[in-house]
Amino acid sequence: MGASVFGLATGTDYGVVFGAFAGVVFYVATATNIGHIRLVAYFITSFIVGVLGAVIISAMCIKFLTFLNSQDLNSLFSILSRIRGGGSNGSK
Repeated sequence: MGASVFGLATGTDYGVVFGAFAGVVFYVATATNIGHIRLVAYFITSFIVGVLGAVIISAMCIKFLTFLNSQDLNSLFSILSRIRGGGSNGSK
């Protein structure tokens, strides 16, 4: 319920908040022999990094997909051919 309220209050995407929250809960639940203050600090740090990481990764994906969308199919296939080890004319 806390992740839902946080997402509604800040206008952040629910999926991002829920994913970051789930990651934090898993991380904190598996931590052993750590004091309560340190667990709270890990919780807050992991949550912030999870939300910011989701934003950064999604921005990189959008940039890559926009680049692919702007390419015509012939140049895209030639790029993939070069990555696989073929030459520019398709021969090795």
